[in-house]
Amino acid sequence: MYEKISDKLLSLDNRIEEKIVKNYVGYKIGYKIPFLLKTYKSKIDMELLRVEPKDLKDPEKRTFYKKNSMEFYNKHVSVFSINNEEDIDY
Repeated sequence: MYEKISDKLLSLDNRIEEKIVKNYVGYKIGYKIPFLLKTYKSKIDMELLRVEPKDLKDPEKRTFYKKNSMEFYNKHVSVFSINNEEDIDY
């Protein structure tokens, strides 16, 4: 499932680079990281940095705001959980 997500994200723009670190996989354009993936046993969380759920087209309200993200990270962080391959195209 990770490979499909990674391929989809990298195909969005040819400037996107994948950076793998210990706790997450970051996708950056230049020096900015617009989103990152955190992998778990049963799901993959996509964290959208500098984004609030109200900024997204999310009719099913599946994206949630990371509480206190402005306090801890000094930026808005929204999270979308990918539980199966059907969620990738959402």
